[in-house]
Formats: sequence, C-alpha cells, structure tokens
Amino acid sequence: MALAIAAHAASAAPEEAGVQGMGLCHGALGLAHLYNRIYQAGGEELFADAARLWYRLGLEMHKPAGKDDGIEARVAGQDWRSLWAADAGFLTGAAGIGLALLAAVTSVEPEWDRLLLVAIPPAGAKA
Repeated sequence: MALAIAAHAASAAPEEAGVQGMGLCHGALGLAHLYNRIYQAGGEELFADAARLWYRLGLEMHKPAGKDDGIEARVAGQDWRSLWAADAGFLTGAAGIGLALLAAVTSVEPEWDRLLLVAIPPAGAKA
C-alpha cells in the first residue's frame, strides 16, 4: 500500500505538490531524497525519474540569501505568516539541502535520514 501511494505521488504533476522551497521537511529536495531512497530500495524506475525531477526543480528554486549566498527558506514569521528568510538548519535550510544533494551523488547510505524515519536499506541489503 505504501508503494502504491508513493507511486501515485511520484506520478503527480509538480504544481500539484504545493512545494515552495528546497528543504528536506516539505521541500523539493526532501521529495527528491525520498524518491531516491525508494528507488534504491526497490529499483523501480518511476522513483528514479521522480527523484531526478525533484532534484532539478529544487536546484532551480535556489534563492541566495545575502552576501554569503546562504539558502532562503519559507519560515513562520511572528504572526505565523510564511516569509522567506536565511536558514542554515537541517529541516528547511542549507544543512539539510546539502545532505540531500550529497546523498544523491554518492553510493554511501545516508544514515542521517533515520532522523526523518525514512532510512530504507538498499535492495539486497540484510535488515
């Protein structure tokens, strides 16, 4: 059932996802990472295609934050309205984005994603 739900989501048009930022928590690179890990676990090409799409879309969303070229993310303002602000953190900011991009280009299993409860052993790995 989980794979069927993931396949349905992976097949949806990006504009239906409501994604507005790059981050892990609710952003493009979070989706990319999830689809990549599902692909690694089962080898279904649909998930590899979805991961590549979301990595590309996520990189296109990059918004430099000031002179240090940090990452801007959607955060809650004082009145809980969403606003763009520099974010170096794990869930919505540069740290998580960097980890997701690193996981995309290496064969080393990203054990950090256990924090998100999405650690999936690669196909053929012993649990």
